[in-house]
Amino acid sequence: MKLFKSLVAGLAAMTICASSCVIGAFANFADMESATLYDPRDVNHDGDINVTDVLAVQGYLLGYLRVDNYNQLDANRSMTVDEADVKCISAYVQNKTYNATFYSETTNTSYPFNLTSGFTPDYLASSMTPRQYLKHNFSNSASETGTSYNLTPSSTTMSTPSSLITSIIGTDETEVNYDHAEITGIVKLDYLKNNAPRSATGFIIDDHIIATAAHCVYDKEHSKWCSNMVVTAYSYDSSGNLISTPYSAVQAHIPAEYITNGNNKFDYALLTINSELSSAEHKYFNLGVSYNVNATNYANIPLRVTGFRGDNTFYSGEGWVVGNSNSQCLHYSVDTGHGQSGAPVYTVTKYKFGGSTKKIYTALAIHHGEFDSTANTSSRITKYHLQFYFDNPNISY
Repeated sequence: MKLFKSLVAGLAAMTICASSCVIGAFANFADMESATLYDPRDVNHDGDINVTDVLAVQGYLLGYLRVDNYNQLDANRSMTVDEADVKCISAYVQNKTYNATFYSETTNTSYPFNLTSGFTPDYLASSMTPRQYLKHNFSNSASETGTSYNLTPSSTTMSTPSSLITSIIGTDETEVNYDHAEITGIVKLDYLKNNAPRSATGFIIDDHIIATAAHCVYDKEHSKWCSNMVVTAYSYDSSGNLISTPYSAVQAHIPAEYITNGNNKFDYALLTINSELSSAEHKYFNLGVSYNVNATNYANIPLRVTGFRGDNTFYSGEGWVVGNSNSQCLHYSVDTGHGQSGAPVYTVTKYKFGGSTKKIYTALAIHHGEFDSTANTSSRITKYHLQFYFDNPNISY
């Protein structure tokens, strides 16, 4: 996987990864009562800030490390565990400057991280309950059940080494999005649902893997998979023109509970394509896990949703977390429309690393659709999603 290859390359560039460091990477993980004794960048609480702390955050984000109190991995204290924390620790290790803020693409405004005291435990963080998934090959009949498999969360912990849903909230304030870098990571899905043409949105998370919503790949009403799935990706040519390239999907994976349980928390899926989507041409989305999510704590964290409205035009909306968000669903006041199901619900972190200022696009959830008349809802990224997308041996392309 390209994410893993990037991790290895980044660690090699630090030139400090002695074998003894790696052996102790997951040792000496203290409990939260002693967290204030440590620099937040010392995520494994061994008294040093080094490559082992980078490994700890990356291991969690790649789905093979179980962390009960995962806010301990929040090195930059943004209330999100994501790639920005890796940059924060890496900057210290490499003796480079690091500072970061959340950023609004709509207003061109930076928002400092809003620190909170205390931590609300999330039972999903420590759950060892397996989750069942279904795998479908698009070369097979849409009416097949699909191959079933289970993924059990890793026991490796730090203490040891419906249909297309639309919702416009109030006045539709979305804007057509042409010039933001994230659009090269957004893909358009065109497919048949019970032989009727439909479209939806997905986003690139690795060189062959697309994240989207389960209802965009499986038709619960007719108990069969969608067919003729075409994934259209976007990139810029040498003259700066946006070009589109269609790919045929190879596989679809969804949680089995999406079919048996109507809860939106299971409305997530992955698609694979045969061709490699180069990170040099496409902006990959990171997946991040948020915590202590409520309207007060997240009052200065702009959330964005970018996708398609049934045509080939990008639409972006920006809003805020609203009430009733929980450990498995994120609710937000972002306007969306038909075709944006499966889009990333994401933050933009603007950070300075050494002499360069860059942006990180972190998906905190996968857009589902309407929650009520005031908010949209989504399947919030959890450790189950991280394992499903990044540590899943059942994926092929």
